[in-house]
Amino acid sequence: MTASAAPHGYTLALWTATAVTSSEQGAPGAAEVLALLAGATLAFVALAAAAHGTAPMTPDSSAHAGTRIWAAFHLPMAACAALVSLLLTRCCSGPLLWGLVGTTATAVYLLGVSAQFLCFAVRHDTQQTQTLTHQRFTTPLALDPAAQDLLFRQAGTVDSFADEPVTDDQIEAVYELIKYAPTSMNQQPLRIVLVRSAQARERLAEHLSQGNRNKSAAAPLVAVLAADHEVHGELPSQFPHLPQARDLFAERAVRERSANLDALLQVGYFIIGVRAAGLAAGPMTGFDPEGIDKEFFSDGEHSVLAVVNIGRPGENARCTRSPRLTYAQVVTTV
Repeated sequence: MTASAAPHGYTLALWTATAVTSSEQGAPGAAEVLALLAGATLAFVALAAAAHGTAPMTPDSSAHAGTRIWAAFHLPMAACAALVSLLLTRCCSGPLLWGLVGTTATAVYLLGVSAQFLCFAVRHDTQQTQTLTHQRFTTPLALDPAAQDLLFRQAGTVDSFADEPVTDDQIEAVYELIKYAPTSMNQQPLRIVLVRSAQARERLAEHLSQGNRNKSAAAPLVAVLAADHEVHGELPSQFPHLPQARDLFAERAVRERSANLDALLQVGYFIIGVRAAGLAAGPMTGFDPEGIDKEFFSDGEHSVLAVVNIGRPGENARCTRSPRLTYAQVVTTV
């Protein structure tokens, strides 16, 4: 018997309490019947008011079998309601007695229902915790499945964005995660330019391919990601245990190649960080790199790597995911 049978159980409890009271006090008159109904209504209203504002317990379809907790429940609650009614007949009579019978029988049953739901919720939460713990120790991935979906399986390029701004606080939170990306000698060459103003958007659009201009115009935020070729100057503070590290990048070609590779690692982390914030990241490489470098990095010491559209996905905005190569096609062992 499922929770849908609860009304029948309540009827059993109330009838049993009424029968006990009638056997002790005789059949009720009209006033006593009205008092019984008023007492039952009062109990419903009082308990509903007490429960108002608490967290709703929504059904979980995956735990349908676990909700079958009612079969052995009705008889004990009916017995409790009958016992309370019997005690009440010893101390009062008339409409007051019948009103109290309605109130107590209803309250006893509803409180019992609440106890059953509470036990189920605790048991269900415990089962979920045990399942997650089991998955953590029996699967190759330590990351929670929901996080795997957020960052990888369900993430991807979107066709449209919601009309919701992307704040500086969100991007700062993203950076506080992605700054731990592994790089050679702890170099951190990634530089991020947030393109927000209409004027800056127009300047950027001039250097994007025709197919990318509308995408960037519709995005709540656009980020230009570039590599700083003079990042070796920060090595004394970022890699202090090797004082001569800066000298290893004296040649421009060496430091440019190193900066570009390390910054690309950081770009990958940046995309994952944006997804971790519940946002969509749409990286683009269809642009004029020399034009963007001159427009946004006039010092000549930076090279743009990607332009990324960022925002909350719009409704039904996910593109159909294209096929991916299999593990066997990509991985070889030597």
